[in-house]
Amino acid sequence: MFNSLQDSPGARPLAYCPFTGKFFRKFKTHWKETCLAKNKDGYLNIKVGGSCVSGHILAMVLMGVDTQGLTIDHINHRRDDNRLLT
Repeated sequence: MFNSLQDSPGARPLAYCPFTGKFFRKFKTHWKETCLAKNKDGYLNIKVGGSCVSGHILAMVLMGVDTQGLTIDHINHRRDDNRLLT
């Protein structure tokens, strides 16, 4: 199960897998895991539309959650784990 978006015209579509917490970009014939950078606080960031976005927030947006005013908690306390745990 992947949820995806195209962040800007001409950009490679972006997808998220809630089971693995990984992000992927689409190439001509396949999807490839995209590179995430860990920031100084231990959170993973991804470049979207020319800006760096926190992976845990982007994951919620791709799952259809309105993150306005929400605090996204890493239930397992691992800041680099973007899996959707329920």
